[in-house]
Amino acid sequence: MTRFAPAFALARRRLRASLWARIGWFFAWLPPVAVCFGVLGDAPTDLSEASALLVEGMRLSAWGGAAGVALAAAGPLAVLDREEGIDALVVFHGGNSNSLPRMRWFAAVVECALRVATPSLLACLVLAVATRSFLLLSFAPGITAFAILVGVAFGSLATACGELGRRRGRSLLVLLVLVPWLLAQSALGPRTGPAELLGRAFQELMRPLACSSTNGAAA
Repeated sequence: MTRFAPAFALARRRLRASLWARIGWFFAWLPPVAVCFGVLGDAPTDLSEASALLVEGMRLSAWGGAAGVALAAAGPLAVLDREEGIDALVVFHGGNSNSLPRMRWFAAVVECALRVATPSLLACLVLAVATRSFLLLSFAPGITAFAILVGVAFGSLATACGELGRRRGRSLLVLLVLVPWLLAQSALGPRTGPAELLGRAFQELMRPLACSSTNGAAA
């Protein structure tokens, strides 16, 4: 495992330094911060209202935060690594340069997942304390599962686009995600694009938790 650590650390550092990834952090934190400031000023008294607020904030964090990392990961990172001698730097630190492509993928998965999990879990905690409804903490496993799903989906797709598209990887990523979504919205195409599939998975993960929150509020 230590042989892969230098490659992962360098791949993650490069990814986080990207302008797209930094923009992603901003948009990942924006909805939860808005939720936190909102509840501190006027905390929702209804549990179902609080859970709906949390779910909407998490959905926006997923698209805003993970999309920024995905655009960063879809760039020509392999080309830049060779041009800037990152392969040699990995070997210098005792790592295996052949593992760099896999570590670029793993770094993208981890960073995409963190963009969803970290702000959403904090918002979940703040909402639970503000409303004194600790049933909201039952959302934590669903948030974690959805964050991992988003990380694997966005990270894998973005890394593949970067490897295949090289300097046009970002354009390829936008084409694969945005075009199916636009077709689905206009009812001209099937609802089987990446955005729709993640949306369905999000609904399935959140449905039992939302139901439990509604039942708790009714009780």
